Amino acid sequence: MKRTLSRLYGLVAYVAFLLPIAYLVGFLADAGVPKTVDRGAGPWGPSLVVDVLLVVVFGIQHSVMARPGFKRMLHRWVPEGLERSTYVLISGLVLSAVFLLWRPIPLLLWDVSGSPLGALAWTGFGVGWILAVWATFALSHLHLFGVSQSVAYARGAEHPRPSLRGARLYRIVRHPMTAGLLLAFWSAPRMSLGHAVFAAGMTVYSLWATVLEERDLLDQFPEAYRRYRGQVPALVPFLRPGVLLPRRGGFVVELALVGVVSLVPFWSVLDLSLEPPDPGPAHPPLESGSISVGGHARSYFVFHPEGTGRSSASSGRPLVLAFHGSGGDAARFRGFLGGALEEAARERGWILAYPEALRGVWSDCRKSARVHDGAIDDLAFVRALVEHLAGTRGADPSRVYGLGYSGGGHMAFRLALEAPSLLAAVAVFAASPPRPEASRCRPVDDAVPLLMVNGTADLVSPFRGGDVIAPDGLPLGAVMASVEGARYFEGRGGGVVPVRLVTVEGGGHVVPGPASRFPAAAGRTSRMFSGVERALDFFESRGRRSGHRDGTGSDGRSTT
Repeated sequence: MKRTLSRLYGLVAYVAFLLPIAYLVGFLADAGVPKTVDRGAGPWGPSLVVDVLLVVVFGIQHSVMARPGFKRMLHRWVPEGLERSTYVLISGLVLSAVFLLWRPIPLLLWDVSGSPLGALAWTGFGVGWILAVWATFALSHLHLFGVSQSVAYARGAEHPRPSLRGARLYRIVRHPMTAGLLLAFWSAPRMSLGHAVFAAGMTVYSLWATVLEERDLLDQFPEAYRRYRGQVPALVPFLRPGVLLPRRGGFVVELALVGVVSLVPFWSVLDLSLEPPDPGPAHPPLESGSISVGGHARSYFVFHPEGTGRSSASSGRPLVLAFHGSGGDAARFRGFLGGALEEAARERGWILAYPEALRGVWSDCRKSARVHDGAIDDLAFVRALVEHLAGTRGADPSRVYGLGYSGGGHMAFRLALEAPSLLAAVAVFAASPPRPEASRCRPVDDAVPLLMVNGTADLVSPFRGGDVIAPDGLPLGAVMASVEGARYFEGRGGGVVPVRLVTVEGGGHVVPGPASRFPAAAGRTSRMFSGVERALDFFESRGRRSGHRDGTGSDGRSTT
């Protein structure tokens, strides 16, 4: 019975560790497993604290249980032959707890998916895992995971003792398993802040564990290991002692270099504020204005193709209302677009207006969005602004178009649902309609032509539906999948009012275009076409508001 239970214990411990390691591959690749390093989000401050604590607990468990003193204490309750299996079993359970409790922070540090750099990153990811697995077999796979010891204990034999081996892989670096894991941790085509926290925490633990392991090996094999480490680098193959590293102190220098390089990704955290660069003096100036609505002074900026201060004498021009994202303002949105809207409006002779939300937040349809609880009437503001610009700037009330980005896109959805008669067409970027149970809007029996442009790699507003996650990590309610949202609006129009969905493969939370200047944190910006031009072309094809029911049917959906 003892022999059977010992072997079974060793096998269970082996599987209990092997399965989480296999899961870790999908966890970091963000594919193939239910929960990954990037799926889901919450407030990023608390998430950061939780994630750091998880990595610390993992590191403490691994380091403490590997110390000779702890092993001697463990032998009071666990036979020496099962000590390694116990370590492996608990390590697997702790790693599983990390996956279960992990809180993603999806703000992007970089995204090179679909590029040569992305292919290189995936190659590094694969090579890293191959190297790590190879290292276990080059050393002694079954001994490393406690199987050999449990079998020997079951037979009543002395368990195998470690020895220095001359495997070819260990002639390249002294710690190939650690080197492979570090390569896999950091080789990510799309690196989020949460992924970087995981990789950095594991890097710190790995470097510290390497120091402790070096000390233990020097104690066990003082002369042999000292000669060995004077000939072979610890982690980086080309950093050979006596060549690129000093023979004395080279180990410390090598670990310091690895640690410094690991900090490089965090330099781009400075770009996480989503602050755009200034569009520059080359772009046309905007004229600011203010109107009173519901006892509040509401601000806006306007561009007229004939210059500032133009009156209604030059009448009948189309008007585009550009709604900025949540937490933003007209200046930020204009900067994100690189002045492309003003350039397009000038070429077409259209009027462009940037309404501004109070405190940066629109009262859109989403129940969970940070709106003003009905105290601010944004619909009344938009109506008043259209009337004001028609009277003072010559805007044509029958050719008013709404263009919204992110939270501004949700404001445009509200206009399309509750005030469709106000607009001739709507274009929305980086947003999908809220799910019915998450919406506060009361749609009227009317419809408006709609263009939706969404990226498949948007980590803020998920292309396939789910919770919208603000840049600060707060959830803003569930939205439909992009295709589902397009069909919803098609249904409202009975297939008569045109609805078009443009899918941007690999696109982030951005407006695509060659002039767009969104930061890396927003995801990849496609330069293959101009989202602004696509939107204005769509508006132009729709004509006046009275021409909605033209019987042309749906434009369908296109992919870029």
